[in-house]
Amino acid sequence: MIQGNSVEDTYTAVSEVVKDLVSKGKFVIILGGSQDLTYANYLGYQKLEQTVNLVSIDNKIDISADEKTHFSCESFLNKIVLHQPNYLFNFSQLGYQGYYAKKSQLKLLEDLYFEYLRLGELQGNISLSEPYLRNADILSVDLKAIRKSEFASANNLGPNGFFANEICQLMNYAGMSDKLSSVGIYEYNSELDSDGLGAELVAQMVFFLIKGYYLRKGDYPSALKSDNIKYVVHHDEIDHNLIFYKSPKSDRWWLEVPYPPRNDFKFERHHLVPCSYEDYQNAMNENIPDIWWKTYRKLN
Repeated sequence: MIQGNSVEDTYTAVSEVVKDLVSKGKFVIILGGSQDLTYANYLGYQKLEQTVNLVSIDNKIDISADEKTHFSCESFLNKIVLHQPNYLFNFSQLGYQGYYAKKSQLKLLEDLYFEYLRLGELQGNISLSEPYLRNADILSVDLKAIRKSEFASANNLGPNGFFANEICQLMNYAGMSDKLSSVGIYEYNSELDSDGLGAELVAQMVFFLIKGYYLRKGDYPSALKSDNIKYVVHHDEIDHNLIFYKSPKSDRWWLEVPYPPRNDFKFERHHLVPCSYEDYQNAMNENIPDIWWKTYRKLN
Protein backbone atom coordinates (compact mmCIF):
# COMPACT_ATOMS: atom_id res chain seq x y z
CA MET A 1 0.00 0.00 0.00
CA ILE A 2 1.33 3.45 -0.92
CA GLN A 3 1.73 5.81 2.04
CA GLY A 4 -0.83 8.61 2.13
CA ASN A 5 -0.05 12.32 2.00
CA SER A 6 -0.76 12.47 5.73
CA VAL A 7 -0.93 10.02 8.62
CA GLU A 8 -4.72 10.38 8.60
CA ASP A 9 -4.83 9.42 4.91
CA THR A 10 -2.82 6.28 5.65
CA TYR A 11 -5.09 5.37 8.58
CA THR A 12 -8.17 5.82 6.40
CA ALA A 13 -6.75 3.67 3.61
CA VAL A 14 -5.67 0.86 5.97
CA SER A 15 -8.99 0.87 7.83
CA GLU A 16 -10.97 0.68 4.57
CA VAL A 17 -8.91 -2.26 3.29
CA VAL A 18 -9.23 -4.08 6.63
CA LYS A 19 -12.99 -3.46 6.72
CA ASP A 20 -13.49 -4.79 3.19
CA LEU A 21 -11.31 -7.88 3.66
CA VAL A 22 -12.61 -8.85 7.12
CA SER A 23 -16.23 -8.37 6.00
CA LYS A 24 -15.53 -10.93 3.25
CA GLY A 25 -14.06 -13.43 5.70
CA LYS A 26 -10.45 -12.91 4.63
CA PHE A 27 -7.44 -13.24 6.93
CA VAL A 28 -5.46 -9.98 6.94
CA ILE A 29 -1.69 -9.68 7.47
CA ILE A 30 -0.19 -6.18 7.67
CA LEU A 31 3.60 -6.00 7.24
CA GLY A 32 5.65 -2.89 7.89
CA GLY A 33 5.09 0.59 9.20
CA SER A 34 5.04 1.69 12.82
CA GLN A 35 2.86 0.08 15.45
CA ASP A 36 0.40 2.98 15.59
CA LEU A 37 -1.10 1.39 12.44
CA THR A 38 -2.80 -0.91 14.95
CA TYR A 39 -5.20 1.98 15.46
CA ALA A 40 -6.02 2.02 11.74
CA ASN A 41 -6.54 -1.75 11.86
CA TYR A 42 -8.94 -1.30 14.79
CA LEU A 43 -10.88 1.37 12.89
CA GLY A 44 -11.65 -1.21 10.21
CA TYR A 45 -13.57 -3.26 12.80
CA GLN A 46 -15.25 -0.14 14.14
CA LYS A 47 -16.66 0.48 10.68
CA LEU A 48 -18.09 -3.05 10.84
CA GLU A 49 -19.45 -2.30 14.35
CA GLN A 50 -17.67 -5.41 15.61
CA THR A 51 -16.41 -5.53 19.20
CA VAL A 52 -12.92 -6.95 19.34
CA ASN A 53 -10.22 -8.37 21.55
CA LEU A 54 -6.77 -6.94 20.87
CA VAL A 55 -3.49 -8.64 21.83
CA SER A 56 -0.15 -6.84 21.65
CA ILE A 57 3.25 -8.54 21.69
CA ASP A 58 5.58 -5.74 22.73
CA ASN A 59 8.47 -5.00 25.08
CA LYS A 60 6.66 -1.88 26.28
CA ILE A 61 3.07 -1.04 27.20
CA ASP A 62 1.99 1.56 24.66
CA ILE A 63 -0.54 3.36 26.83
CA SER A 64 -0.42 6.38 29.12
CA ALA A 65 -2.52 7.27 32.14
CA ASP A 66 -2.31 10.88 30.93
CA GLU A 67 -5.14 11.45 28.45
CA LYS A 68 -3.26 14.44 26.97
CA THR A 69 -0.28 12.34 25.85
CA HIS A 70 0.76 13.01 22.24
CA PHE A 71 -0.36 10.22 19.90
CA SER A 72 2.53 8.03 18.70
CA CYS A 73 3.57 4.42 18.22
CA GLU A 74 4.28 4.37 21.99
CA SER A 75 0.84 5.64 23.03
CA PHE A 76 -1.51 4.37 20.31
CA LEU A 77 -3.54 2.35 22.82
CA ASN A 78 -4.88 5.59 24.30
CA LYS A 79 -6.53 6.33 20.97
CA ILE A 80 -8.18 2.90 20.93
CA VAL A 81 -9.25 2.80 24.58
CA LEU A 82 -10.69 6.33 24.51
CA HIS A 83 -12.29 6.07 21.08
CA GLN A 84 -16.07 6.66 20.99
CA PRO A 85 -18.06 4.69 20.15
CA ASN A 86 -15.80 2.07 21.67
CA TYR A 87 -15.60 -1.41 20.19
CA LEU A 88 -12.71 -2.74 22.28
CA PHE A 89 -13.86 -5.45 24.68
CA ASN A 90 -10.50 -6.72 25.90
CA PHE A 91 -6.79 -6.02 25.61
CA SER A 92 -3.90 -8.35 26.51
CA GLN A 93 -0.23 -7.37 26.64
CA LEU A 94 2.31 -10.16 26.15
CA GLY A 95 6.06 -9.95 26.70
CA TYR A 96 6.42 -6.52 28.28
CA GLN A 97 9.66 -5.95 30.20
CA GLY A 98 9.17 -4.81 33.78
CA TYR A 99 11.80 -2.06 33.82
CA TYR A 100 10.01 -0.29 30.93
CA ALA A 101 6.60 -0.45 32.62
CA LYS A 102 5.29 2.37 34.79
CA LYS A 103 3.10 1.66 37.81
CA SER A 104 0.49 4.01 36.36
CA GLN A 105 0.35 1.90 33.17
CA LEU A 106 -0.14 -1.35 35.06
CA LYS A 107 -2.77 0.25 37.31
CA LEU A 108 -4.66 1.51 34.26
CA LEU A 109 -4.69 -1.97 32.74
CA GLU A 110 -5.93 -3.37 36.05
CA ASP A 111 -8.66 -0.73 36.33
CA LEU A 112 -9.87 -1.63 32.83
CA TYR A 113 -9.79 -5.38 33.65
CA PHE A 114 -7.18 -6.00 30.96
CA GLU A 115 -4.46 -8.68 31.11
CA TYR A 116 -0.69 -8.57 30.90
CA LEU A 117 2.14 -11.10 31.08
CA ARG A 118 5.79 -10.21 31.57
CA LEU A 119 8.53 -11.51 29.31
CA GLY A 120 10.00 -13.55 32.18
CA GLU A 121 6.71 -15.34 32.82
CA LEU A 122 6.40 -16.36 29.18
CA GLN A 123 10.00 -17.40 28.69
CA GLY A 124 9.59 -19.79 31.58
CA ASN A 125 6.49 -21.28 29.93
CA ILE A 126 5.63 -19.95 26.46
CA SER A 127 2.39 -21.97 26.41
CA LEU A 128 0.93 -19.51 28.95
CA SER A 129 0.35 -17.19 25.99
CA GLU A 130 -1.89 -19.60 24.09
CA PRO A 131 -5.28 -18.80 25.72
CA TYR A 132 -4.67 -15.06 25.30
CA LEU A 133 -3.77 -15.44 21.64
CA ARG A 134 -6.74 -17.77 21.11
CA ASN A 135 -8.98 -14.97 22.36
CA ALA A 136 -7.67 -12.34 19.91
CA ASP A 137 -9.48 -10.80 16.97
CA ILE A 138 -6.53 -8.49 16.27
CA LEU A 139 -2.86 -9.25 16.97
CA SER A 140 -0.30 -6.43 16.96
CA VAL A 141 3.38 -7.41 17.00
CA ASP A 142 6.15 -4.90 17.70
CA LEU A 143 9.39 -6.47 16.46
CA LYS A 144 11.22 -4.72 19.30
CA ALA A 145 9.80 -7.49 21.49
CA ILE A 146 12.63 -9.64 20.07
CA ARG A 147 16.12 -9.34 21.59
CA LYS A 148 18.74 -7.58 19.48
CA SER A 149 21.01 -10.63 19.27
CA GLU A 150 18.17 -12.40 17.42
CA PHE A 151 16.80 -9.49 15.38
CA ALA A 152 18.73 -6.29 14.59
CA SER A 153 16.41 -4.73 11.99
CA ALA A 154 14.44 -2.25 14.08
CA ASN A 155 15.25 0.95 15.93
CA ASN A 156 15.78 1.11 19.70
CA LEU A 157 16.20 -2.62 20.27
CA GLY A 158 17.28 -3.94 23.66
CA PRO A 159 19.44 -6.81 24.93
CA ASN A 160 16.43 -8.72 26.28
CA GLY A 161 13.36 -10.01 24.52
CA PHE A 162 11.97 -13.11 22.89
CA PHE A 163 14.22 -15.56 21.08
CA ALA A 164 13.48 -16.20 17.41
CA ASN A 165 11.97 -19.62 18.09
CA GLU A 166 9.74 -18.15 20.82
CA ILE A 167 8.29 -15.41 18.60
CA CYS A 168 7.61 -18.06 15.94
CA GLN A 169 5.81 -20.21 18.53
CA LEU A 170 3.66 -17.23 19.50
CA MET A 171 2.75 -16.71 15.84
CA ASN A 172 1.84 -20.39 15.52
CA TYR A 173 -0.49 -20.16 18.53
CA ALA A 174 -2.06 -17.02 17.06
CA GLY A 175 -2.67 -18.61 13.68
CA MET A 176 -4.53 -21.49 15.31
CA SER A 177 -7.10 -19.13 16.87
CA ASP A 178 -10.51 -19.47 15.21
CA LYS A 179 -11.30 -15.86 16.20
CA LEU A 180 -8.20 -14.13 14.85
CA SER A 181 -8.86 -12.26 11.61
CA SER A 182 -5.99 -9.74 11.33
CA VAL A 183 -2.33 -9.52 12.31
CA GLY A 184 0.08 -6.61 12.08
CA ILE A 185 3.87 -7.03 12.25
CA TYR A 186 5.43 -3.61 12.75
CA GLU A 187 8.67 -1.62 13.14
CA TYR A 188 10.83 -3.50 10.59
CA ASN A 189 13.57 -1.23 9.20
CA SER A 190 15.16 -2.49 5.96
CA GLU A 191 18.01 0.03 6.28
CA LEU A 192 19.20 -1.89 9.36
CA ASP A 193 18.99 -5.26 7.61
CA SER A 194 22.10 -5.42 5.42
CA ASP A 195 22.38 -9.21 5.59
CA GLY A 196 18.64 -9.86 5.14
CA LEU A 197 18.34 -11.92 8.33
CA GLY A 198 15.72 -9.58 9.76
CA ALA A 199 13.47 -10.04 6.73
CA GLU A 200 14.09 -13.77 6.92
CA LEU A 201 12.87 -13.92 10.52
CA VAL A 202 9.77 -11.87 9.66
CA ALA A 203 9.11 -14.30 6.79
CA GLN A 204 9.45 -17.23 9.20
CA MET A 205 7.01 -15.55 11.58
CA VAL A 206 4.50 -15.27 8.74
CA PHE A 207 5.17 -18.91 7.83
CA PHE A 208 4.31 -20.10 11.35
CA LEU A 209 1.27 -17.82 11.43
CA ILE A 210 -0.06 -19.37 8.22
CA LYS A 211 0.91 -22.84 9.39
CA GLY A 212 -1.19 -22.28 12.51
CA TYR A 213 -4.05 -20.99 10.36
CA TYR A 214 -4.17 -24.27 8.46
CA LEU A 215 -4.08 -26.20 11.74
CA ARG A 216 -7.30 -24.58 12.98
CA LYS A 217 -9.69 -27.11 14.48
CA GLY A 218 -12.93 -25.16 14.16
CA ASP A 219 -13.68 -26.03 17.78
CA TYR A 220 -14.56 -22.57 19.10
CA PRO A 221 -17.48 -23.65 21.31
CA SER A 222 -19.93 -20.77 20.80
CA ALA A 223 -21.60 -22.67 17.97
CA LEU A 224 -20.35 -26.14 18.84
CA LYS A 225 -21.14 -26.64 22.51
CA SER A 226 -22.70 -30.02 21.80
CA ASP A 227 -19.39 -31.21 20.33
CA ASN A 228 -17.40 -30.29 23.43
CA ILE A 229 -17.17 -31.90 26.84
CA LYS A 230 -18.86 -29.81 29.54
CA TYR A 231 -17.54 -29.60 33.11
CA VAL A 232 -19.49 -27.86 35.88
CA VAL A 233 -17.70 -26.73 39.04
CA HIS A 234 -19.72 -25.47 42.01
CA HIS A 235 -18.25 -22.61 44.00
CA ASP A 236 -19.72 -21.27 47.25
CA GLU A 237 -18.26 -17.77 46.83
CA ILE A 238 -20.34 -16.85 43.77
CA ASP A 239 -23.95 -17.35 42.71
CA HIS A 240 -22.96 -19.12 39.50
CA ASN A 241 -21.46 -22.47 38.69
CA LEU A 242 -18.18 -22.32 36.80
CA ILE A 243 -18.80 -23.97 33.44
CA PHE A 244 -15.85 -25.23 31.42
CA TYR A 245 -15.78 -26.72 27.93
CA LYS A 246 -13.03 -28.98 26.62
CA SER A 247 -12.60 -29.67 22.92
CA PRO A 248 -12.02 -33.36 22.09
CA LYS A 249 -10.40 -32.19 18.83
CA SER A 250 -7.62 -30.14 20.38
CA ASP A 251 -7.81 -30.67 24.17
CA ARG A 252 -8.19 -26.89 24.53
CA TRP A 253 -10.37 -25.37 27.26
CA TRP A 254 -12.90 -22.53 27.47
CA LEU A 255 -14.68 -20.95 30.43
CA GLU A 256 -18.25 -19.70 30.18
CA VAL A 257 -19.02 -16.40 31.91
CA PRO A 258 -22.68 -15.40 32.56
CA TYR A 259 -24.00 -12.17 31.09
CA PRO A 260 -27.27 -10.18 31.21
CA PRO A 261 -30.07 -11.66 29.03
CA ARG A 262 -30.68 -8.55 26.90
CA ASN A 263 -31.58 -8.48 23.22
CA ASP A 264 -29.28 -5.50 22.60
CA PHE A 265 -26.29 -7.06 24.38
CA LYS A 266 -23.31 -6.51 22.06
CA PHE A 267 -20.72 -8.59 23.94
CA GLU A 268 -22.33 -12.02 23.55
CA ARG A 269 -19.47 -13.38 21.43
CA HIS A 270 -17.04 -12.65 24.27
CA HIS A 271 -18.66 -14.65 27.07
CA LEU A 272 -16.78 -17.86 26.22
CA VAL A 273 -13.21 -17.21 27.28
CA PRO A 274 -10.22 -19.38 26.34
CA CYS A 275 -8.49 -20.79 29.39
CA SER A 276 -6.12 -23.60 30.36
CA TYR A 277 -6.42 -26.94 32.08
CA GLU A 278 -4.68 -25.30 35.04
CA ASP A 279 -7.61 -22.87 35.32
CA TYR A 280 -9.95 -25.84 35.60
CA GLN A 281 -7.71 -27.44 38.25
CA ASN A 282 -7.66 -24.17 40.20
CA ALA A 283 -11.46 -24.00 40.05
CA MET A 284 -11.64 -27.53 41.41
CA ASN A 285 -9.52 -26.29 44.32
CA GLU A 286 -12.04 -23.45 44.91
CA ASN A 287 -9.89 -20.76 43.30
CA ILE A 288 -11.83 -18.65 40.80
CA PRO A 289 -9.68 -17.91 37.73
CA ASP A 290 -8.77 -14.24 37.29
CA ILE A 291 -10.02 -14.35 33.71
CA TRP A 292 -13.51 -15.24 35.00
CA TRP A 293 -13.62 -12.24 37.36
CA LYS A 294 -12.30 -9.77 34.79
CA THR A 295 -14.66 -10.96 32.07
CA TYR A 296 -17.63 -11.04 34.45
CA ARG A 297 -17.05 -7.42 35.46
CA LYS A 298 -16.85 -6.29 31.84
CA LEU A 299 -19.96 -8.24 30.84
CA ASN A 300 -22.03 -7.12 33.81
